[in-house]
Amino acid sequence: MANKKGRSTQQTGIEGVQPTQQEPYSKSRPKKTPEQWMQDKLEQAKDPNTQYLKSTTVDTGEFINLLRSSDNLIYQMRMKVGRMISFEQAQGFYERHRSLKEQLNILNAEISKVMAWDYTPPRGYSNPFPKIKDAGETKNQSKSTNTEQFSSLITE
Repeated sequence: MANKKGRSTQQTGIEGVQPTQQEPYSKSRPKKTPEQWMQDKLEQAKDPNTQYLKSTTVDTGEFINLLRSSDNLIYQMRMKVGRMISFEQAQGFYERHRSLKEQLNILNAEISKVMAWDYTPPRGYSNPFPKIKDAGETKNQSKSTNTEQFSSLITE
């Protein structure tokens, strides 16, 4: 017999009905073929919240993996605030998360400045080293000046 969800149910004591044999529980999932992986990726790409990240270095790949993990944990934390995690703990984690994002923005800006590149921060962030239209500024500023500016930004 089948229940409402179409799963077979065991009935004992009724003539002619044998209990179904269940497969032993296994945590391992069947391996997907490359075609199945590609199909899954195409399905995920239809989601408007999906973004494509290409890693050009091993470090970037590691960072993307950390980012994915962080994204999931922050989402789960938001869903469980007040039940599994206190508001104070969540607020502390949010502040640290925000601070890390700000530090990464500053690092990107500093690297761009040292390499004499224009830095365009992502939406929602500002360039911590705004362009100065003074003709006296040169591309080859000393490292101590950059370090002093960087230090002053972190302490603010």
